[in-house]
Amino acid sequence: MWIDLPDKHVWFSYDPARKLYVGSELDSLWMEGGLREEHFEWPTAADCVKALVQAGARSVLLAEAASRISPGH
Repeated sequence: MWIDLPDKHVWFSYDPARKLYVGSELDSLWMEGGLREEHFEWPTAADCVKALVQAGARSVLLAEAASRISPGH
């Protein structure tokens, strides 16, 4: 599963050979320039889903904060 957010791309999958849920997060480092990539592994589907929800929640919180400080809001 890919999730494309304004400042990052998040990928989640299952690796049957290792019997692990895996993922990566590619962030745009807009202040420093460039990209940062992190790789993750989870032993259970529940752990993977929790990480998925947390990735989305962080983006929602940042978007809400940005909308409060942007001109005209």
